[in-house]
Amino acid sequence: MRKSPLLEALISPLVFLLLVFPAQAGGPTDLGTYKISAGDRVAVTVFGQPDLSGDFAVDGAGQILLPLLGLVPVVDMTAAQIQEKVVQLLADGILRQPAVSVRIAEVRPLNVLGDVRTPGVFPYRFGSIVKNAIAQAGGYGMGEAMPGSAASELLQAEERIRVLRAERTRLRLKESRLEAQRDGRKEFEPRLTADDLEDPGAQLLVEQEKHALTVETTALDQQIESIASQRPQFLSERDALQGQIDSENKQLELVQSQMTGYEKLVSKGLGRSASMVELQIGEAGKRTNIYRLMADQSRLRNQLVALDIQMADVTSKYKQRVQSDLQTVQQRLHDLETTIPQAKKIRDLKAKLAGRHFDGFLRTISITRMKDGVASVFEAADTAFLEPGDIIEVRTTETDLRSTAALNTVGAKGAVANDREAAAHARKAP
Repeated sequence: MRKSPLLEALISPLVFLLLVFPAQAGGPTDLGTYKISAGDRVAVTVFGQPDLSGDFAVDGAGQILLPLLGLVPVVDMTAAQIQEKVVQLLADGILRQPAVSVRIAEVRPLNVLGDVRTPGVFPYRFGSIVKNAIAQAGGYGMGEAMPGSAASELLQAEERIRVLRAERTRLRLKESRLEAQRDGRKEFEPRLTADDLEDPGAQLLVEQEKHALTVETTALDQQIESIASQRPQFLSERDALQGQIDSENKQLELVQSQMTGYEKLVSKGLGRSASMVELQIGEAGKRTNIYRLMADQSRLRNQLVALDIQMADVTSKYKQRVQSDLQTVQQRLHDLETTIPQAKKIRDLKAKLAGRHFDGFLRTISITRMKDGVASVFEAADTAFLEPGDIIEVRTTETDLRSTAALNTVGAKGAVANDREAAAHARKAP
């Protein structure tokens, strides 16, 4: 059975991408294994020698110009290899036991072109993918291949719906996390719809909110534990004071017993009144000590009550903040549930005004990459890893399915006509 031209047109790019992406999926992940190329900058520090230190650009020949050493080839070398080489060169008659540190100060930036909001040059970050670079460029914008305000407004309406959906996903996850905090739970199950799960960043948001829950609950537990850790000390001091009070009471009973016996001696003229006065002074001193210890004990009881109040206050403020954040999130979600359907209606209206189907636009991403002085260009997905110096070009082309179908019909009619004409010539031939 013969495939339609439309089906072949849709399948061919997919087959091409499947063949290309595996070869282009990798990318540098850290500075330790990165190999220097022309356009990078290297920071060389010679300890104790500021005149020999500085940031040096790698020229087109892959060399850096170092003081006293001149041009030093560094292309395709890691920072550790360059460091070892500089040490060897300095130790060769220039410095005795040189101490050198080499790091990559700056790698070649990324260039983002085409249908993005703010094309330009952006710094490269290790582990970056195409989507990161497009985000730095402000996201997708109007393509040059789609002239006219209607097409531009349609793309903007599509972008608005995508942003609103991403915001709704984020808020739904935050709502689940705040409800767990409110209820005192350590975990939560995200409530996401099929639309939410279509967002490639949804899983990352889930992990972020789970991490936030762990951080928030751990901080609360640590704060309460810090306050509660003072309680054993206060209880120990209170018990110690009670023991002193009991001891003072026993000594007071002994003094009072002595006073009773001595009063009998004084009444018989066998005791001195001065000794009686000393016993009375001792009794007063014991009572004073008991009252002082009881006051200290009361102070400790007040401190224990204050600890309980402080822990309750920390918990109360935490729950009030969580409840306030939860109400704000729920209000925002309510607004989005109203806004997204309206945004879809506006999108559909703009699609009609543009005279095209909503899904009638094809976005392609190409990367230009220099390797050994040779530039290669290949198509990539928005999840492809980038390398320093990559040039990312985004193009949005117009693919009106109705027009394509019409062209296929015309092509089929033309083929039938050509077959008939060829048959007529065959019949006329001798």
